Amino acid sequence: MANEQKVKLILERLYKVYPNPKTALNYSSAWELLVATIMSAQTTDKLVNTLTPALFEKFPTTTDFAKAEPSEIDKFISKVNFHENKSKNIQTSAQIIMDKFNGQVPDNMEDLDSLPGVARKTANVVLG
Repeated sequence: MANEQKVKLILERLYKVYPNPKTALNYSSAWELLVATIMSAQTTDKLVNTLTPALFEKFPTTTDFAKAEPSEIDKFISKVNFHENKSKNIQTSAQIIMDKFNGQVPDNMEDLDSLPGVARKTANVVLG
């Protein structure tokens, strides 16, 4: 059996068991999912879900994140591991999305992977 056929068979079986796969993270937009996924690295989704409501209330749009200082973002996510780096990455990603992608979260692996704090795993969650 060719690899492509094996993959197709595996996916068919997975979709039978998990017909509607979704992340445990709470979000209402691609930007919120991206932020939550960046935050969730080395941290539980449960913790992230307790922090994001206040974070997204303070910074409701990508523009708000882009204009914020990383230290302002950090106040809301200080309980997650590596929060200082994640605050910088979230703020810088917001700036890049505003400047390079017209305020829209990229919808392809290459562009998502170009954002700080985003690697293939995070990009796959957002693309999924």
